[in-house]
Amino acid sequence: MNDYFVVRLSNVSDQAEEWLSHAAFAAGASGMSEKLDFHQPEGEEDVQAVIPSERCLEIYFSDRPAAEFLDQVRAHFPEIHLGVSLEAERDWLAEWKKSFQPFPLAGGFWVVPSWCETPKAARTPIAIDPGMAFGTGTHETTRLVAEELVKLGPMDSLLDVGTGTGILAILAYKMGYSRVDATEIEQEARRVAHENFALNKVQVGLDVRQVENLNAVYDIVVANIIDGVLVRIQDSLKSRVKPGGWLVVSGIIKEREPDFLAGFRLPPGKSWSVRREMGDWLLFAVQL
Repeated sequence: MNDYFVVRLSNVSDQAEEWLSHAAFAAGASGMSEKLDFHQPEGEEDVQAVIPSERCLEIYFSDRPAAEFLDQVRAHFPEIHLGVSLEAERDWLAEWKKSFQPFPLAGGFWVVPSWCETPKAARTPIAIDPGMAFGTGTHETTRLVAEELVKLGPMDSLLDVGTGTGILAILAYKMGYSRVDATEIEQEARRVAHENFALNKVQVGLDVRQVENLNAVYDIVVANIIDGVLVRIQDSLKSRVKPGGWLVVSGIIKEREPDFLAGFRLPPGKSWSVRREMGDWLLFAVQL
């Protein structure tokens, strides 16, 4: 791997950014990135970039950037703070893989990255290669659902709405569910889920349709999605649960709990029988 140079710029205006994008590549830059914060509006699934009036940029060069380019930046925009550093190139995927190690998920089930050996303590391993999909099992919401499924014990059928990498569906199958189905509308997540199902030798029906378009009913319906989406699709979630079956939902941020409880309407005479929390996240479950 080769070292590379990074020119870091702060206090960059819109006008300066437009000029820099042309001047940098003319000076031999190999790439440029902008550091942005993100915001997720309440009840929305998508995140939105927060565009500040002054930006922070990084411009990448395979060779030391020419002094002429740096002098031009300083001359045109004296308000910009500029620094140059030499960086060692890294294989970021390899670095991330080093940090993602096997760990206990719930009830003797372990998440084991596909590139790691299974620890002796892992009584029942779940092999996972997350790719670009959500769901390594480390997030509090995933762990909350996994622990609740183990607590409820295996039943006949389960639906995992928005399965991501498929980790919860795999857990259910390995727990002994006779039928496990899942939904996932993101193409890349479906690809990863299929690979993880094959890796674990489990049979999970993966549907590309939204839960609103399904007809089957299940003993347990699991939805680990953000609270706003849970409220929006609540009727479809409830309609997929067999009489006497369980609905388990997670992805609710603690500070939004009042809004979630006000917006998610349970049938008359029913109330949430389970409320669990981990970190800033909540899980609710109810027998319908």
